[in-house]
Amino acid sequence: MQARRNCVQLPAHLWTRAATGRITDLFLWHAMTRHATTRGSVKNRDEVMPRLSVLIPAYEMGGVGAGYLAQALGSLAQQDLPDFEVIVADQSDDNSLATVCAGFAGRLRLRRLDTRDLPRSSSANTNAALEAARGEVVKFLFQDDLLILETALSETLTAFEDAAVTWFACGGRSLGADGQLHGSQTPRMDAMTVMGVNTVGHPSVVALRRARAPRFDERLNWMMDVDYYHRCQTTLGPPLLSPRLMVATRRHALQQTSLLTPQARRAEALLMQKKYPEARSISAQLVYLNRYVLPDWASRIARLRNRATRQI
Repeated sequence: MQARRNCVQLPAHLWTRAATGRITDLFLWHAMTRHATTRGSVKNRDEVMPRLSVLIPAYEMGGVGAGYLAQALGSLAQQDLPDFEVIVADQSDDNSLATVCAGFAGRLRLRRLDTRDLPRSSSANTNAALEAARGEVVKFLFQDDLLILETALSETLTAFEDAAVTWFACGGRSLGADGQLHGSQTPRMDAMTVMGVNTVGHPSVVALRRARAPRFDERLNWMMDVDYYHRCQTTLGPPLLSPRLMVATRRHALQQTSLLTPQARRAEALLMQKKYPEARSISAQLVYLNRYVLPDWASRIARLRNRATRQI
């Protein structure tokens, strides 16, 4: 990899592996920081308004949150864009995330917000980071996700050079526990987004103009993303969609959405029906039945069977 001024460097194989499917090296964040070089004066950076803000809602996540955050920040430290800030909204009950943030203070223009007094949800935490942002463009990056292209942020900013673009979504891949990248998703809008059919992707693939960015509905967890996309589509118009695979999203059992019961998911779907007339159409009702009612019934039946078995 050719050296770039004001750009943190890594061994050349890292981004090659990211592109071809294996990014085990991204897990070795200590190794990454050994290759880091300071991007100019921290004081000078803080005096200049950033063009882009990366927003990271974070919490301890059952003990794995600090490691995931370190990997996310490590991927940001490799970006070829020098002009961006990182805002970590920290809802952890210990100092593990604060320690990680302190370790990147000389490599990233980073601000950590203590958001423990807010409702414990991704929606509320992301909104706090959004309120603190100063960049013209804001990009979400949840703590368990990564950027897999070193040009991801610069390409995102380029998309907003067209004044007509108000929000943007890129492609993404899934990151397994083995460090392998799996599959790919090219973003598109769907008529049933309002009922939880997510064809855009994780919020980490999305960026918006800060001045036009709505806030997340803090009543939602499971459907916080699709509700957000639907409102953006309604109020801002269609997004600019890119097939470029810039983000790796992690799937694991400790995600907040993975811990929600079928009953909680069904309750959020009912709330969407109350919010939007289009969520009460015949097509939407069929989606509601298949995605929320039947799994809820199956869960209830399974609990009754388990209870009966224990009583025998």
